[in-house]
Amino acid sequence: MKIKTPEEFVSEALKIGAIELVPDGRKLKSGRISPYFFNSGLFNSGAHIQLLTKAYVGAIIAMDWRLNMHVIFGPAYKGIPIAVAISMILWQNKNVNVGYAFNRKEAKDHGEGGIIVGHSIKDKEVLIVDDVITTGGSAGEAVDIVRKNGGIPTGCVIAFDRQEKGKETDLSAVQ
Repeated sequence: MKIKTPEEFVSEALKIGAIELVPDGRKLKSGRISPYFFNSGLFNSGAHIQLLTKAYVGAIIAMDWRLNMHVIFGPAYKGIPIAVAISMILWQNKNVNVGYAFNRKEAKDHGEGGIIVGHSIKDKEVLIVDDVITTGGSAGEAVDIVRKNGGIPTGCVIAFDRQEKGKETDLSAVQ
């Protein structure tokens, strides 16, 4: 299926259960009860990951992507296949060869070692991609990982903003 609008993406995500409407609500990691839940893990076939990835690529292109990334970084775990797939779609559809990288949960002391797997992020402009943002904690951790490994974070693209409000502000984590 070709997705042309955000509404078509949401419709397809609802069809496969990636967006779940929960009448009684579901408790999020933040503790808030939400009437919906997003599970990017259900984009688990070739057709569905391509659908998800093309939505990311559309957002990246809209952000003037040529100016702000050398590497796409997907934080463990759900960000990993997203980063790989985006890199592949950019090559296939736009003839743009962008590296991808992701983190391990624990550093290795053998093989390539360290915590970063994939393309080097040292001294590179890095675009972070992840599935959802709730409180902004995971995005903040990803920025810290990129910086600690010598990368320059230039932006973050997500599929689903839960629009969680801060405790002492009306701004969402994305804002």
